[in-house]
Amino acid sequence: MRTPDISWDQELSDEILQIEGSKRDDPEKVREYFVTTIGGLEEVALRDLKAHLKSIELIRVEPGRRYGRIIFRYDRSPARLLELRSVENIFVLLCEVVGITPGRPGLLRVAKQVAACDLVPAVALHDTLHGAKAEHGFHLTCTVGKGHRFSVSELYQVLDTLLSTKYDVYTEDVPAPYRLHFRTGRKRAVFGLQLSDRRLGERDYLVKGVPGDLNASIAYTMAILGGVQSRDVCLDPFCRDPATLMEAGLGFGSSGLAASTTEGASREQLKASMSAVGLDVQFASWQGARIDLPDQSVDKILTDLRSATHFAPFERICGQMISEFARVLRPRRRAVLLTADELAVAAVVSSEGQFEIQKRLRINLRGLRPSIFVLKRV
Repeated sequence: MRTPDISWDQELSDEILQIEGSKRDDPEKVREYFVTTIGGLEEVALRDLKAHLKSIELIRVEPGRRYGRIIFRYDRSPARLLELRSVENIFVLLCEVVGITPGRPGLLRVAKQVAACDLVPAVALHDTLHGAKAEHGFHLTCTVGKGHRFSVSELYQVLDTLLSTKYDVYTEDVPAPYRLHFRTGRKRAVFGLQLSDRRLGERDYLVKGVPGDLNASIAYTMAILGGVQSRDVCLDPFCRDPATLMEAGLGFGSSGLAASTTEGASREQLKASMSAVGLDVQFASWQGARIDLPDQSVDKILTDLRSATHFAPFERICGQMISEFARVLRPRRRAVLLTADELAVAAVVSSEGQFEIQKRLRINLRGLRPSIFVLKRV
C-alpha cells in the first residue's frame, strides 16, 4: 500500500484515517449485486433478469435518467450473471450509504460506511470467474449527484485516502485488474466492484463505428419487447450495424435474419460481422418506397428509424415507411421501432390504423431521449 496523499484537507484526512475498518476473520459469501441499465429500460431488464436467473430476491429498481439500477440478492451460480445481455454492467454490491447530508458530514458518513467494507470476498469471486491475477490493485471511479455540496474530486480523495491504507489504489494510467465504482444519488449511494472484465454492454462482434449506433443492450431489449423466438424471420429495414440482428440471432436463436442497408459500404461489413459468429443474413433492397420482400413474409421488425433519414427527411417518408412495414409483416406480429421523432410516429400509426401501439418507452441514448415503440400488426 502506498502512503495516501492527505495534503488536500489535513483536518478531514485526520478524521478519515482514524476510522476503523472491517475486522472480519471469515469472508462472507457474496450475495448482493447490482446491475446498471440504459435509463428507461429498467423494467425490461428486470424481466430479463428474472427469466435468466430465476431465483433473485430482495429486488429494488432505481430508475435513472441516464442509467438505471437494479439491486438484488442472488445465491446461485455467479457465472450466469456474466451472461446477461440486457444490462450495461454488473457489480458486487459492497455497501450502500443512505442519508448522505451535504458537505463534510456527508463525506464522513461515506468514509465510515466504506471503511466497514471487506473487499476480499468480491475479489475472490472475480478471481473465480476470471482466474487469479498476477498483479493486484484497484481503479476507483466516482460520480456525485446534485445537492451534496462536495465535488467528485473531494469524494475521490476521501475514498482514495481511506482505501489506500489497506489496498493498492491506482490512477487510470496504471494497469489494475479490479474496478471499484462509487455513485451517489440524492440521498443514497452505492459502492461496488465490477464483476465483469469489461462492460457487459460491450460485445465481441464487430460493430460499424457510425455515430449514433445502438448500444447492444438496447438492441437486445428491443428483441425482448418484440417477443423474438427462434423460428422468427427478423428484418432490420434500416440496418447500419449488426446490433439488432446480432442480438436476435445470438440472444434468441433466430435463424431467419434479413436486412436492408442504408449505406453502400455497410453490406459487406454486416455480412462479415455476422458470419464471424456463425450467423447468416439475407439482404432485401429498397426499391423506391418498397422493400424487395413478399407480403406477410416477416415475423418481427427491429430497427432504428434514425437511420431512415439517409433516404429523405423523416416526416416526409414516415407514412410510407409504416405502411410498408404493415405490408411485409404477418398479422399479429410486432414491429419494434426506435425513433427520435415520437410525435410523428404516433400520429402516423394512429391515422393509418394498421398497427396497435402496445408500448412506448422513452430512453436515454448518449444524452439524447429517443423513444421505443412496440407495434402490433392489426
